[in-house]
Amino acid sequence: MLTEATHLLARVPGGPQTCCDFFLEGGAVLVPSSPVSLRRCRELLHLYRDLPMDFADATLVVLAEELDTRVVLTTDRRDFGIYRIGARRSFRIEPELPGRKRPRRSKRG
Repeated sequence: MLTEATHLLARVPGGPQTCCDFFLEGGAVLVPSSPVSLRRCRELLHLYRDLPMDFADATLVVLAEELDTRVVLTTDRRDFGIYRIGARRSFRIEPELPGRKRPRRSKRG
């Protein structure tokens, strides 16, 4: 997440440094990778190789699986509309775009 955010802010004067400051000041938590999460990333990179999925996206999918959440904050609506959590559940992509209606949730989940 930090890698992707600093990349996106690279052309903003002071953007990468401000992003690092945000994490250092407790605005977000850095989650360390484990061998298990890295293996899952490798599986996802292979599974979605035709898109292709990049490592930053794979880490977000793995983190969502580990935290059991469907919510993702991203500007990559196209790919995250395709990715699945645990191979089954779709993401709820934030921020909600104006004029788009969020699908109604089923009673099962």
